[in-house]
This record gives sequence, C-alpha cells and structure tokens, in this order.
Amino acid sequence: MSREGAESLPIGGDEPDIRSLTTEALESCGYRTQIASNGEDALRLYAEQGPSINLVILDLSMPGMGGYRCLEELLKMDPEARVLVASGYSATGQIDNVLQAGAKGFIGKPYRITELEKKVREILEADDRSISHVG
Repeated sequence: MSREGAESLPIGGDEPDIRSLTTEALESCGYRTQIASNGEDALRLYAEQGPSINLVILDLSMPGMGGYRCLEELLKMDPEARVLVASGYSATGQIDNVLQAGAKGFIGKPYRITELEKKVREILEADDRSISHVG
C-alpha cells in the first residue's frame, strides 16, 4: 500500500489553467504530478512509467485522441490502470459509459479541489484494499 499522498498522478486536460491549479493542489497534498496536455502524452507517460503511476486523471475533452479513447488505450496497455475521468459534461449516460469502459471514477467540472482530493483518495484506497473487487 502506498503512503497517503505519495502517489504519482499524471493529469491530462485541455485547459492549461485547470491543469495548473489541479497540479498545485494535488502537489500540496504530497502527490507527485505530471502534465499530459493530450491523450497521446498520457499514453506515452504511462508506457514509460506505468508501474510507478498510481492514478491517471483524464479530461474527456482533451486534444488529440480525447479522454475516452485514451481511457480505452490505457486499459489495453494495463487492464488494472486506475483512471479518474473529469468532464464538464455530466450527462448520466456519459458517466455510465466511462465507468463501464473501466474508469475507476468520474468527477464533474467545475469541481472543488477538496472534491477532487477526496475522489483521488477514495480510488487509491479502494484499490489498495481490493484491487480485483468490482463494486
């Protein structure tokens, strides 16, 4: 089990200001973050550092391949990859689609940093307790 806050979290998204704010907030909690400005960057980071990455945060509207396709490709690389999807579009069908595709969680934008920190911790702790459990 990883020490709380010491995990590695690549952050992908289409808005530099949101990525920057998210990075600063999570780093203040002790997380190690990296920026992925598009889906291809997120895949490259995961290919290079997969075993050391604890959770990938993706925005559905990332440039390039987009967050949904990136999620699919990450899970092809590693079916156990933990991915939190963020989106400004919170339609129930879209949430269901990303969760059924294998994302470990969804957070609607705009989100509060405290909500993001809580969701990240929930995903990391749930997987630490029972990685193979689906619930």
